[in-house]
Amino acid sequence: MENRNAYFKPLIKDGMLFLDFFPAEEGGKALDAKEVVSYLTGEGYHEYDTRALNQAVSSMVPEQVFVGRSKTDVIPEKAIVSLSLDAMLIRCKFYPASDGGRAVTLGDIQDELAHKKVVYGVDENMLNRLMGYREYCTEYLIGKGTPPALGRDAKIEYYFSTSKSLKPKHNEDGSVNYHDLNVISKVEEGQLIAKLIPAVPGKAGRDVLGCELKPREVKDLKLSFANNIRVSEDGTELYSEVTGHASLVQGKVFVSSVYEVPADVDNSVGDINYPGNVSIKGNVKSGFMIYAEGDIMVGGVVEGAKLYAGGQIIVQHGIHGMGKGVLSAKGNVIAKFIEGATVKSGGYVETESIIQSNVSANTEINVSGGKGFIRGGSVRASNKISARIIGSEMGTGTIVEVGVEPEKMEHLTYPLSLYLYQDIKRPLFFAAQWLRSLGGMVVWEEPGVLATQSQEGEYQVLMWHPCYIDPFFSLEDFQEDRYSRRVCLSLRGLSPGTYRVKRLYLDKDHGSTYSSWVKIDMAVQLDQDILDHLSRASNPDVVLDYRTVEGELELVQTLSLNGAALWSIKRIDQ
Repeated sequence: MENRNAYFKPLIKDGMLFLDFFPAEEGGKALDAKEVVSYLTGEGYHEYDTRALNQAVSSMVPEQVFVGRSKTDVIPEKAIVSLSLDAMLIRCKFYPASDGGRAVTLGDIQDELAHKKVVYGVDENMLNRLMGYREYCTEYLIGKGTPPALGRDAKIEYYFSTSKSLKPKHNEDGSVNYHDLNVISKVEEGQLIAKLIPAVPGKAGRDVLGCELKPREVKDLKLSFANNIRVSEDGTELYSEVTGHASLVQGKVFVSSVYEVPADVDNSVGDINYPGNVSIKGNVKSGFMIYAEGDIMVGGVVEGAKLYAGGQIIVQHGIHGMGKGVLSAKGNVIAKFIEGATVKSGGYVETESIIQSNVSANTEINVSGGKGFIRGGSVRASNKISARIIGSEMGTGTIVEVGVEPEKMEHLTYPLSLYLYQDIKRPLFFAAQWLRSLGGMVVWEEPGVLATQSQEGEYQVLMWHPCYIDPFFSLEDFQEDRYSRRVCLSLRGLSPGTYRVKRLYLDKDHGSTYSSWVKIDMAVQLDQDILDHLSRASNPDVVLDYRTVEGELELVQTLSLNGAALWSIKRIDQ
C-alpha cells in the first residue's frame, strides 16, 4: 500500500520491537514525533531512546529505531478514532500492523464509534472506501455534525436621510458653505419611506453525540410611526400621506407638512428649500434663503435674508432688510414693519410702517396700526394704498403708484405703443407678452433675470439687457460688442430625465424690424409684400433643444444691447 505521507511500521524480530520509519514522498506531510510517542504509549511502551526516535522522524531516508522487548508476538493494525472538542467532527487515523498482524475491519471502527457514544453524522460511504484503501498516519474525516442554521435579525430600511450630522460643505476655494447643509429629508405624498424586513428564525443543529444545538435567537423589530403615515396591509411598509419632510426620532418615524426651526435660521440650519410650510420660531439671519411652496411664518425678525413663498409670508417682528432683504409671496405678506427691503405680494401687504423699501402688491397695501407711515422707496398696488403718513418732512423721495399690476409691469418703465405699423410689432410687444406668460412661483430674481416655476414643474427664465443709447452717438462709437452681457444661470434640483429647452431671442439681428428694413435699402414705398416681410422679421428667433439632465441644467445667454431671451424648460419623458 503506497503512502504519500511519512509513516512508521512496527517490526518484531527475535522478541524485540523495532519501528521502521519511512519519509514522506514529494508533496507529502512529515511525521510528528508526538504522534509516535502517543502510539507507543497506547501500546504500553514508556522507555526507549527518544533521541534516536526524533532523529528517525526528521530523517529524509528510511530509518529503524529499537524500542525494547516486544510485549506481544504480533501487533494488529489500529484505527484511532477521535472527536473534536465541540463534538462536531469525527476523525480517524490508521497505523499499520506488524508482519502477520490482523487488519482493521468495519466492525472495529463501528465498535470504537459506539464506545465514544457517536450516534449521528457518520459518513458510511467514507468508511466503506477506507476499508478498500487507506494511507497510514493520515487523518481522515469520517463524520460530522450539523451546525445550527443561523437566522437573520429583522431590520428596517429607511428611504430618507436619518443622519443627524450637519457637516458644512467646503467650496473649491477652501471656504466653508454654511448655506447648503441638506438638513431636510423631503418626501412626496405616496412615497415609500420605510420598509421592515422581518426576522428569519434559525434552525437547530445536532452534534455527533446527538445533542441538539439551538440557534442564536434572532432580534425582532416593529415599525413605529406617527401621523401622516399609511402602513401597508402586511404591516411591513410605510408611505407618506403628505408632501413634506420625514424624520426619525428614537426609532419612530414622523412625517410633517410643516418644517419647524425651533431657533434662528443661521449657520447651524443653512438655507431652507421645502415643499410645504415653514415655521421659524426665531430670527432669519442675513445672507440666508428660505424657499417654501407653502406659507412661511417667522416668529422673530428677518434681517438681510431672502424669503420666497408659494403661499403667504408672516413676519411677526418685521424685516430689517439692510437693503438686501426680500419677501416674495404668491399670497399675502404680513409684517410688523418693513425697512430697507424688497417686498412682493400676489395678494395684499399688511404692515405698520414702510421705510426706504420697494413694496408691491397685486391687490392693496395697508399701512395701519402704530405710526402707519410710508417713508422713502416706492410702493405699488393694483387697487389701493392706505397709510396715515406718506412721505417725510425731511424731503425723502417716496413713489406711490396705484392702478398697475406690479408683478407683470414693473419692468416696463416707460410707455410705448406695441405696434410700429399695422401688424408690424415692436420688440416691446414681445417683452410685454413674455412678462405676462411668466406664471407660478418666482424661484430666482436678480437685475436682468427673472425665473419662475409653474405648478406643473415647467420653468421659465426671462433675461434682458436694457441700455440707453444717446441718439447723438452711433452704435460704432458706443462700442456695442464691449457692452454685451453674458448671463449664466443654473437650475438645480431637477429630476433626472429628458427636458425640452425652448429659447426665444430678441436683439437687433433677431426680431428687429429696423434691421430688416435697412437690409431692403430702407424702402420708402411699402407695398403689402414688404409689409408682410417686415411683419415676419419682427418675430423673435426660436431655438429648440432637447437635453438629458442629471439634476442640474445650465443656461448660458449672451445678450447684446437691449437684447432679451425667454427660456422655457419642460420635462418630456414623464
